[in-house]
Amino acid sequence: MKARIIKILTALLIIGIVITGATLAFRSAEKKATNIITIGSIDITLTEPLWDAATNAGAELPVVYPGVSFDKDPTVKNVGSAGAYIRINLDYKITPHAPEGEDPLPARLLDPANAEDLEIINIIRGTFMYRDETDTYVHGVNPDFELREDGKYYCKTVLNPGEEQILFSKLLFPSDWTAEETEKLGDAFSVIVKAEAIQSDGFEDYVNPDTGEAMSALDRAWEVYNTYVFIRPGD
Repeated sequence: MKARIIKILTALLIIGIVITGATLAFRSAEKKATNIITIGSIDITLTEPLWDAATNAGAELPVVYPGVSFDKDPTVKNVGSAGAYIRINLDYKITPHAPEGEDPLPARLLDPANAEDLEIINIIRGTFMYRDETDTYVHGVNPDFELREDGKYYCKTVLNPGEEQILFSKLLFPSDWTAEETEKLGDAFSVIVKAEAIQSDGFEDYVNPDTGEAMSALDRAWEVYNTYVFIRPGD
């Protein structure tokens, strides 16, 4: 299978949590890796247009406390010349509370296989809001994405050249959050966003002749990606 695959990494750092109120910070870094056999052009960008527009205009960073919301819109756009399947992975870090008078504690990556960490991840996921076609904000993410057992959000449709998909539109910190919930988030948390893409051309729905197991074109594409894509250290 000829394929060209792009990986892009962007880090979204959300600094300061609800108890004392704080601000939000953002930084980004881009990494790409491709295999050497290519067909067409697969390329994607990962941006936050609303957030960028606000910060570039000199707007103050939002204060984080119960009931506040702010625009955060991770957006993947196909800037290549061929259709692509995309998926988005979110990793989460928290900075635990440090006892009074002691040095700040280092941030740690949350492990979804750990029940306590998964509970914190679900608290963070609970802040996601998506603006639908009627301009109404609803809880959760874009319904075109499916959260799977591997923790990644898979877009269920092909992203054609020039098209884009938004995972969620804003974060809303519930006004009924309890002190216990905010305590679990520590002094700060971060959401690290990584988008991946693989060509959609050449993949079809498939039935294994030996087992009779059906596999969609989308699943077949990601199976190939997972099997054959190797990322160099540092990419």
